[in-house]
Amino acid sequence: MDFFISSAKEIVIEKEPEEIEEVEEVEEPVSTIPIEEMPEENRLWSFLVYMSADNNLEASAIEDMLEMESSNLNTGAVSVFVLMDRSPSYDTSDSNWSGTRLFKLTTGRAENSKNLISEEIECSDLNLSPGVSVELDMSSSYVLEGALNFIMEKYPAENYGLIMWGHGTGWRNENSDAEIFSDKAAGYKGFAFDETSGTYMTLKQLREGLERGLGGEKLAFLGFDTCFGATFEVMYELKDCCEYAAGAEGLLMSSGWNYKLLFNAFNNSVSYTGEDFGNILLNQFQSWYESSNGASFSLVKMDSMSDFFLAFDQMMLSFADNIQTRTTRDEVMGLIYSNTNSKTEKYTYGSENSDVYIDVNSIAEVLEETFSTNEEICTCINEYRKKKDEAIIGSWHSNGTEGSLSIYFSTLKTGSLLSVSHPANYVRGKTVDQIAFVSESQGYVPDVQNNDSFLGKLFYKAF
Repeated sequence: MDFFISSAKEIVIEKEPEEIEEVEEVEEPVSTIPIEEMPEENRLWSFLVYMSADNNLEASAIEDMLEMESSNLNTGAVSVFVLMDRSPSYDTSDSNWSGTRLFKLTTGRAENSKNLISEEIECSDLNLSPGVSVELDMSSSYVLEGALNFIMEKYPAENYGLIMWGHGTGWRNENSDAEIFSDKAAGYKGFAFDETSGTYMTLKQLREGLERGLGGEKLAFLGFDTCFGATFEVMYELKDCCEYAAGAEGLLMSSGWNYKLLFNAFNNSVSYTGEDFGNILLNQFQSWYESSNGASFSLVKMDSMSDFFLAFDQMMLSFADNIQTRTTRDEVMGLIYSNTNSKTEKYTYGSENSDVYIDVNSIAEVLEETFSTNEEICTCINEYRKKKDEAIIGSWHSNGTEGSLSIYFSTLKTGSLLSVSHPANYVRGKTVDQIAFVSESQGYVPDVQNNDSFLGKLFYKAF
């Protein structure tokens, strides 16, 4: 949830009747009671909004909470809980309280009111009591675990959802020299930036918090109201934690999602499934950001991510196998990254030490033109597209291209110059306990033992 800057091209990114009846019965939500009349004991959803606003997004957090309260969502059928951590520094609204509070959403707030009306609730798991100032470190995976445990135990539902709200920079390289709240913060990766503690949650810590908090269950939906949520590394790491997930490939405005419109649309839904919520979110996002240059959004079916990963990795390895000369290497690098020749969709904060992510579908399309006569590559691309369509069940880009997921490519040094090396945690085998994408990729990420992968050929191979 940061302001858009330029991305890439401008550096601005036929069955028997009985069978049919059986399917309808299985897919029916919890009750045939209309959602507007459904009592809380028939709860369809419990959503947690993990609102990490102990930073410069504090004012946006209050605005988004006001949007939620202005909706007509039936909070008996769809209960929403907001764990909000505020900063003492950036915003003075709603009596200027600071610290961390847990709210159970109340809707129907008058449009002209600027004070929150939601019920503040007690959560002994996190030592939270109404009216008591407590400062929680939202970057701790144990806080996320505690919040999920509490909601699933006290407010059981047919489906559980989580919205990660706040800053997000994709995967995390654990550069211990980084001051994450400095002007160069964009270069260092994580979620849930907590300015009071001066820390953030790594991608691996996010997965661990989800696994412990869910206790073997899966979220029906996981959404990222952050920047860089729909990256390959993030989705692959969390593939076993949820059924559907969605986010932006690159940057968002600080205002993020419009929760009033989103909750109103979901309140009028037909099935109330995770896929349904994701499609509504995708459609709403398109209407909010259609005039924003470089905006993108993807909806992922997470049980298809493993096959998608394998097809992508094999495609990238086939590309790498056909980079055998310096001339080919330079041509491929130009097509993917060059400011003048590149046709790929790129996403970056654009400042020194910030990362460059590239849409993987645009990589495939650009390189298909270059290697169009290579039968092996064409076979790999066709398999990639098949598996992509199974995993990426919805995508949108403001420039009209077909999106997918973005993937880390390199890091900016000065201007448009790229670093000549990758962070140690993005080099397979160089460090221990790496994220799943890095540790399992054979065809894309650099490898400490050889330079035969795609990035290995582009950045490290001597020709």
